[in-house]
Amino acid sequence: MATSREGLTVTDEGALLRRLEEVVALERDALLRADHAAIGALGPKLEMLSQQILPLLSSLDRPVLNRLSRSMRDLRRLSLASLSGITAARSRLDALAGRGTELSTYDVRGRLSSVSFGASSVERRG
Repeated sequence: MATSREGLTVTDEGALLRRLEEVVALERDALLRADHAAIGALGPKLEMLSQQILPLLSSLDRPVLNRLSRSMRDLRRLSLASLSGITAARSRLDALAGRGTELSTYDVRGRLSSVSFGASSVERRG
């Protein structure tokens, strides 16, 4: 037995599968839109539905299993790509925030020396 979006019990494995596919599609769309609030709200629903369908996997037809597996694999790939983009953006912002405030160099004796100065509000390249 599973619980539907309205909190009702779903006894039909087809209804559970359709609900899981619906949530996967919503999660995919949220990832493509970078809608982090929706992603956060859909995560627990996706987890709950995934756990509920696990005992039914052996009774599903091969084409249905393949479709579900492909959807979940695509969602995982998209999630990892999104996370990678967020990580890259954060690294870039961190680099920009600290850029231009300190210069490390060596003096004539080979000792590390730092020169501090105010950060520029404009990034310069080249």
